[in-house]
Amino acid sequence: MALKRRLFTREFKLKVVREVQDGRSVAEVARTYQIHPVLLSRWQNHYLRFGDSFRPATTDQEKRIAELERAVGQLTMENMLLKKALQRLERDRRNG
Repeated sequence: MALKRRLFTREFKLKVVREVQDGRSVAEVARTYQIHPVLLSRWQNHYLRFGDSFRPATTDQEKRIAELERAVGQLTMENMLLKKALQRLERDRRNG
């Protein structure tokens, strides 16, 4: 049976990272909470880069770009469908 991946809350990550910042060693804190020291170091780096969120904040501009990319993809698919339908109509008109 495969092991389930553990999920950690934002609050837990903050608590653990703050303990390291308060002077305890990474190895000691990792042992206490039974997490791998590399994972704890990764959390520290994310905390230093992104703050309390532990992930990069998406800006309004990035959201807008993602929205527009979805719209372009949808319009591309619709365009392809209409081209195929037009080709079929022209073929049926010639044959019929």
